[in-house]
Amino acid sequence: LNVTTTAAFDPQPGDPSAPRAYWQPEIQDEVQFGEYFLFDDYRVAVERWSEARQSQLPNLNLLDGRPLLNNFDPLRPGYFVQYTALVEDNPDDANTLLNAAHVDAVFDEQGIAQSLPDDSERAWLVEVACWHARDFEASAALLAAGWDRRLQVQLSGEGTCEDRDAARSLGSIRAIEDHPNETIITVNSEATAWLVIADTYYPGWRAEVNGAPTTIQRANLAFRAVQLQAGENVVRMVYEPAWLLPGAFISLLSLFGLLILFRIKDAPLNRSRSKGEVP
Repeated sequence: LNVTTTAAFDPQPGDPSAPRAYWQPEIQDEVQFGEYFLFDDYRVAVERWSEARQSQLPNLNLLDGRPLLNNFDPLRPGYFVQYTALVEDNPDDANTLLNAAHVDAVFDEQGIAQSLPDDSERAWLVEVACWHARDFEASAALLAAGWDRRLQVQLSGEGTCEDRDAARSLGSIRAIEDHPNETIITVNSEATAWLVIADTYYPGWRAEVNGAPTTIQRANLAFRAVQLQAGENVVRMVYEPAWLLPGAFISLLSLFGLLILFRIKDAPLNRSRSKGEVP
């Protein structure tokens, strides 16, 4: 993780708001372990390091700020793992699922990103919602024939399932701003609608709409949605996990206790010195 190499390996400016790409597992393994990182000859990776650097294999994409749906991190959110498993287990529906995950390209056997037929979006408005009490029901709805992310959002929870209808104009996403631990989305909604964001649902995120707290719903199995009323809306999502304040308090308390222990430990030594004794 902490390599020593030339400056050409350093991060380059990228566009983290761009659509994601996706490596199919079997193609990723073939390129990664068949082309560059051979277990029986490490010299290949050394000699072809420039190609490997530009390959966009996960997680090399992070060096250039290029989004990728794949992730080598072993501690991935469970909902994210469920969704990627759904993509891998259902190749006939993979393009639809990838489109709903803000993916617009898939890497081929040569490691070249091939564009998908439909344009993807990171955030969009949906009028019709369908609620599911169990994840397997939501998964089945995502795989249903004719499901369109723009016509119906699958929400996790208790509720009814509205019928899909023809698409109509619901407004527009004016802007998306990303900051550390914060995302701000400006939306003009022409009717009551759900704002769906293809960012992974994860505990600790909270949302406000025009300054008023609102609930983030788990959408399409692994992503986020908030309900909006007609008009101009500013949606602010902030990552503030519940353990943050208790953790900070425990850290301060531990530091205070450590200072007291050092004080107690040094007290006998200071008394000995004041009496002229050799410690």
